[in-house]
Amino acid sequence: MTYNNTSEEIKRKLKRYERLGARRFQQIVFGVERMKYSLLLRCFPKITVYYENLLNKNTAKKLKKCHSDAEKNALLENARYQKLLFRREIHSRKNRNYHYQFGYSKELIPYLEWNKRIHQKGLKQNVVVMIICLLLGLAPIATGVVVPLFLGIFIAEGISAFINFECINLQEYNLTRIKQNKKLKEIEEKIETRDLKKYCPATKIIASSLAKQEDIPSIHSLKDKFTTREELENLRNLLLYLNQVDNKEISSSTQEGKLYRKER
Repeated sequence: MTYNNTSEEIKRKLKRYERLGARRFQQIVFGVERMKYSLLLRCFPKITVYYENLLNKNTAKKLKKCHSDAEKNALLENARYQKLLFRREIHSRKNRNYHYQFGYSKELIPYLEWNKRIHQKGLKQNVVVMIICLLLGLAPIATGVVVPLFLGIFIAEGISAFINFECINLQEYNLTRIKQNKKLKEIEEKIETRDLKKYCPATKIIASSLAKQEDIPSIHSLKDKFTTREELENLRNLLLYLNQVDNKEISSSTQEGKLYRKER
């Protein structure tokens, strides 16, 4: 898919994806997501602890195979990052790859493209199986017992094909909205630059602490790193900002909200 289209062509594409059910299907995805996290946290309230213990064991195994300090540091950094992402996911009860956030499109786009390829492969398999079932079901040698079996497989594959098609259509819809929106990219860069300047002291101290530890530092260990009133005030503002981002959607009355309204 190329991304050098005019704004009018982009609008036509988005309307086509919507006619094919992109927005309706996304609401279903979000509904299943809410049920998943509700059930998950009810059955496994300590899932974050289990996940991090499992990640620690897998990381320890991989560390033994590393040949340099650079490989070890990269592995530990990735493990910390995965823990942070999982904690955020469980706290917000939102899949990290289903919801757009300003500044995260560089991470979201590769996932959407990967997910689209997975469903494209699944759709091809569905079509092949359906054709085989149709041919065998209509063959003269097919008996009365075999025909219902092939019919059942055909229907099951048809439902799976429909889901795969809608997933592909939804990913195309989201990719088009994010990847082709030049104004959105400009706003992301503006917000990223603004936040970097505004919260730089606190983020530098946190980053330095992360670099010196194998695991995620606790609040108590971070507290000792902030020694001046200005640094503490900067940390307070950063935490308030992150809390606001977590708990509130960007207002639709703002320019950012108008450009990309997050689906509910």
